[in-house]
Amino acid sequence: MPENNYSEFILYPNPAKTEFLIKSNYGETVNELIIYNQFGQIIRYQKVVKENIDVSSLKRGLYIIELVTKNTTIKKKLIIN
Repeated sequence: MPENNYSEFILYPNPAKTEFLIKSNYGETVNELIIYNQFGQIIRYQKVVKENIDVSSLKRGLYIIELVTKNTTIKKKLIIN
């Protein structure tokens, strides 16, 4: 498995409205999910991460999604419409 490969995880749909899905190209499991707002503040932390993430309570805008796995931490951008 490639290290620090940003294409290792896919967030879709992006832009999202009410939820997004996390897919791994290599079957990697996400152990923690952290959502940051545009100011770098943590607005959600999840220890148990499912494939579908509900974002219906989030306002429109740009968010940073941090995915923590056993081997790495990856940050991806997500737009909420």
